[in-house]
Amino acid sequence: MATEDAVAVSTNGSDGYRATYDSQLVTPSYAIVVALSKVTGNGITELGPLNEDVDTDALNTLFTGGSKSDGGTVVSFHFEGYTVKVEADGSIALEPDTDSGNGQIVASQQG
Repeated sequence: MATEDAVAVSTNGSDGYRATYDSQLVTPSYAIVVALSKVTGNGITELGPLNEDVDTDALNTLFTGGSKSDGGTVVSFHFEGYTVKVEADGSIALEPDTDSGNGQIVASQQG
């Protein structure tokens, strides 16, 4: 299985998309890039570097291993014209930006 196949993207009923990924095959940061590539139709290498907008090592650490089962952790940030929302359940929401957000990163723990 190609690693791109480990990321599934569907519409969420509005203008946005929802992606899920196999955390045994890909990291959350890689899943974000693949999902945006599928949504925009741009190749992975045509997207800007994700690590300029978010600390990918921290993101991967937060959403892999024991942290993933927590269920309440959410990180949101802006990348490539989308608001990206990564959730501990292994899902990624992608909503078209209505404002740039000025690189704001928001992390929260629910529950």
